[in-house]
Amino acid sequence: MLCAAAGCELSSEPRIFSNANTAVAPIIGHRMRSRLEHLGVWPAHAADMADGPREWLERHGCPTPREYGQALALRAQVEAEMADFFSDHDLLLTPTVACPAFAAAGPVPAVIDGNDASATGAEAFSMLANAAWVPAISVPAGLTRDGLPVGLQVIGRRWSDGLLLRLAQLMESVQPWPRNAPL
Repeated sequence: MLCAAAGCELSSEPRIFSNANTAVAPIIGHRMRSRLEHLGVWPAHAADMADGPREWLERHGCPTPREYGQALALRAQVEAEMADFFSDHDLLLTPTVACPAFAAAGPVPAVIDGNDASATGAEAFSMLANAAWVPAISVPAGLTRDGLPVGLQVIGRRWSDGLLLRLAQLMESVQPWPRNAPL
């Protein structure tokens, strides 16, 4: 529906990108832990944090110099893979997350569609955009059979933020978004 309304040609060519989560987690973890230490929050108030974020920070917040360097190199590889993709594509459409919505308090599913997701998490697609420094927008795309929201992520090449915003506006005009979450 979006492609028809926007006059786009849809290609379903399979594409595999490096695991951006592996690149982003040590970088963000190191920066977050450093900032929390600077503010006096970590480790003094770590017990006050929700279990999920605290455990994530404990796991990713203190990479070794080698791990941090490897993460930077992998992030550069993801950037190059995305640049290669966008050399002959205008947009990349993905689910916003890899599974139906789960409780905000967690846990994040470790198995998705029968596959081990411990290395990618449920947000593998958004991490791809983050690691590659490209714009992305998530728009409502419907509901699961259980009435849970489903998002469509549209990723564009660098500096194409305006295009993504126009597509989101077009999609909302073609399929208006609900004003309230279903009860």
